[in-house]
Amino acid sequence: MANLQRQTRSQVTRAAFLEAAISLLNDESTGDLSMPGVAQAAGKSVGALYEHFGSKDALLAAVGEAYVARRDAFLNETFAEARWSESTRVERVDGFVRSFAEWYRQNRGVLRLVILRAWSTETQPSEASVEGFRRNIRFVGRFIVGSRFEELTPAQARATENGVHYAIILARDALVIDDATQQILEAGAPSHLEEDLIEIVNGFLDRIPS
Repeated sequence: MANLQRQTRSQVTRAAFLEAAISLLNDESTGDLSMPGVAQAAGKSVGALYEHFGSKDALLAAVGEAYVARRDAFLNETFAEARWSESTRVERVDGFVRSFAEWYRQNRGVLRLVILRAWSTETQPSEASVEGFRRNIRFVGRFIVGSRFEELTPAQARATENGVHYAIILARDALVIDDATQQILEAGAPSHLEEDLIEIVNGFLDRIPS
């Protein structure tokens, strides 16, 4: 029983550090992430932080893993078929684009970390990472087309997945990497990003008969 309680406390403490790091990364005012800053935000000691994550790099790697898990959970929850059973293709495209854009806005700091870490290494993405991305693209493609996805020709299925792919990448570039775009959004200026992305996705989907 004592061992179980210690293990539970350890998991809770680790989760608190991860939540603190994620919150700080997504807060544009915090600047560079520091280990003392994470410990303070979590209400724990710096020593306890290093017990769970031996280095800042180990902490950032764990944050990246947590982001991927949350992204997959977001996809499964937001685009669950039961929630969209009566919706049209137009409504599904609109829902996909606007939901993903908002997700990127809310997780901009963490996603930027994930991207920059990937760019800074000479190693290629793992097969699991690449397949996970492809799986998500197919998942959203099926969501947009609905039950008719299995009836599509290979070319039509590729058109659907390409539309999804381009929208995700363009939204990422605009909302995560492009500081100028982000400054415009934060200033409250009108943004047509979502509308432009919806048009791009529909341009690919127009190859599919209604």
